[in-house]
Amino acid sequence: MGGAIKIESVEGEGSIISFTIPLEPSTVGEEQITREAITNPYSYLEAAPKSKKKLKILLVEDKLPSQKLVSYLLEGRGWKVTSAFNGKQALELLE
Repeated sequence: MGGAIKIESVEGEGSIISFTIPLEPSTVGEEQITREAITNPYSYLEAAPKSKKKLKILLVEDKLPSQKLVSYLLEGRGWKVTSAFNGKQALELLE
């Protein structure tokens, strides 16, 4: 996809994993996003066009409410989401 993944880890403290992916500009106006975000924080997802590609996403999140919310939002875009609670479980899913 032309993106990058960055991993910073300190033993005994934890890890920070970040990524970048190039995306096409939104067709939704900035003013509309700002106005709607106040009343419905997820409105920008509803307004964004659905992906034509059927992406497969491995979501690693240890907090169940966050995992469910992100899965719901990504699946709403038409993508297939597989969830893991930690890195070990994620690696097992990739085998």
